[in-house]
Amino acid sequence: MQGDMLMGNLSMRRHGFTLVELLVVIAIIGVLVGLLLPAVQQAREAARRTQCLNNMKQIGTALHNYISNHQVLPPGSVAANELGWTVMILPLMDRESLYSKFNFRSGSYRLAGKAENGLVRVGTFLCPSSSEDRGLHDHDLIGGQRVYTTNYYGVAGPIGSHPVTGSAYPSSPTSGVHGALATGGVLYRDSSVRPTNIKDGLSHTLMLGEISRENPDIAGNSIRYRNWVRGAPSTNTDPWFAGCKGVELPINSVPADTDFNNMAFTSNHEGGAHFVFGDASGRFVSQSVDFNVYLGSASRDGTETGRID
Repeated sequence: MQGDMLMGNLSMRRHGFTLVELLVVIAIIGVLVGLLLPAVQQAREAARRTQCLNNMKQIGTALHNYISNHQVLPPGSVAANELGWTVMILPLMDRESLYSKFNFRSGSYRLAGKAENGLVRVGTFLCPSSSEDRGLHDHDLIGGQRVYTTNYYGVAGPIGSHPVTGSAYPSSPTSGVHGALATGGVLYRDSSVRPTNIKDGLSHTLMLGEISRENPDIAGNSIRYRNWVRGAPSTNTDPWFAGCKGVELPINSVPADTDFNNMAFTSNHEGGAHFVFGDASGRFVSQSVDFNVYLGSASRDGTETGRID
């Protein structure tokens, strides 16, 4: 009897794990997790990157439908009522009910029927890889609530000098604490650009760009994300431009003391950022693109020879 019990105990012990074996199994699991986690993260980022580009293409299509209806692109902003192009295309994005809530009368965007609509989230205006989906500036608070923002901005034009002629690209005003307001692109303050005005070719001219990477210092503070309904004011005394940006810096460049009106187009997608061109095509543009080519692509009629592939 005792012998049988002893044999049974030995059998049970043989089927258990020793401490060493358990540690080996845990180590193997840890290695597998370490190998799989980056792959999972890469797959998730690839999905977010695809969704970001799809968002921008949808916006580009809405802008082209606006052209079909009005024979002209919407203004980058309407100075009189301070609303941005994002508001103008809402009916073309199946957001008619939201569009109908807006007050388009002249005056500050803070008037009733304007800024408060920023409390509505428009997912198409947001990059899923961005860490922020709400405005960060206290001036945009509505009843203590933070409004939603956008990661997609109109390309107002280049800031600087033409790479061939050396002449300054157009802007108005030409300077200020927030930076100059570019006017050589396709979406800028009170713009009225028709396809025939884009002499450099629709497929070669930037129309929209992405801004979703944090900047340590913009115009003296860390605030960049604003209410998605905002455009720019009518004043020329140091105006800000929330809905469109000039091209003055390379892609993914985030130096300190960047002008608010001309902060770099950036993304959290490695190696570059997404853009939509005048023909509504969207693509990823490398941050290593030749800067003069990039600068020229922001101009609608500069007759620059370089092209973004």
